[in-house]
Amino acid sequence: MLVFLGVFGIAWLTFIFVDTDFAATRSFVQSLIIFDLDAPLGGESMSAAGKLLLALEILSAVLVLAYIPMTHMSHFFIKWFTYHMIRWDDEPNTIGSEIEKQIIENVQYPVTWAAPHINADGKKNWLDIATEDMPEGDK
Repeated sequence: MLVFLGVFGIAWLTFIFVDTDFAATRSFVQSLIIFDLDAPLGGESMSAAGKLLLALEILSAVLVLAYIPMTHMSHFFIKWFTYHMIRWDDEPNTIGSEIEKQIIENVQYPVTWAAPHINADGKKNWLDIATEDMPEGDK
């Protein structure tokens, strides 16, 4: 909890004193996206103290993002979306529903691996494989 509060505090100080419109942060993220590794941090007009605070904000945010998968927070997030939303989201699949449309679309995708136990040849789709008869030895 203290780590998150610390990162928030650094980000808040950076926002108040250095980057009130997030222009420097946006510029940094943009330089990462377009692989412009020569772009100066914070621009030419930012003071050395401002650049240090911005660098501290970015570094602390990156470290927290790297740390989150090892915490109980990620467990909560994953559990919510895999257990509660999948297991307990019991919207019925009725004729003409959105779920039925999605299922019909998804079973048309080809099976792209050569799995001998399902006789996939790269041309059959999921519907073909799910509805074909099993060989006598596999029953």
